[in-house]
Amino acid sequence: MFTINAEVRKEQGKGASRRLRAANKFPAIIYGGKEAPLAIELGSRQSHEHAS
Repeated sequence: MFTINAEVRKEQGKGASRRLRAANKFPAIIYGGKEAPLAIELGSRQSHEHAS
């Protein structure tokens, strides 16, 4: 098990996601349970560490 540090995204959509990627960040959405989907952003280094 591991912990992911993330921030809630204030902007959503294609343009906002492109700006995050340009800033070396990774847009993501958490789905599950009975909760509403949650848009988050991760730093690129952290996302690559856990992707393997």
